[in-house]
Amino acid sequence: MPFNPHQRARFLADEARVAGISQDDALWLRSHTADCAECARYEEAVERIVRGLNSFAFECDPSMGARVQSAAGAYVKKPAPVWRWVLAAAALLVTVAGPAYKLMRDTRRENADALLMEAVESRVWRNVPVAMEPLMQSQLEQSR
Repeated sequence: MPFNPHQRARFLADEARVAGISQDDALWLRSHTADCAECARYEEAVERIVRGLNSFAFECDPSMGARVQSAAGAYVKKPAPVWRWVLAAAALLVTVAGPAYKLMRDTRRENADALLMEAVESRVWRNVPVAMEPLMQSQLEQSR
């Protein structure tokens, strides 16, 4: 049977409230619940349930623990509302589209700048020799 950290975390969360757990198990549980929101919510729900049950002075049916654990598990497994998925998708789109748009815009600007420089150079190379002809002819005449 493969290791399931979520099952272990739920077992340890329950055991911590009922019989206690070792320091190593408590450290592992804290580490796991710091990274796993679902198990953290489960542990929180179990803690609230146990706190609430401890406030009453009555004996519970032995099967009550299993029913409470089942109810707590069902409470934690509620799916996220649709708007959370839409918000996550929008955030992902902005995160990906922003740099892509910037790269495309910069590439277009570089191409436009290159075309402008090419046009300027072309005109300069065409017009400079024509403008320099009188100066070059006067220099040739002076050297004779």
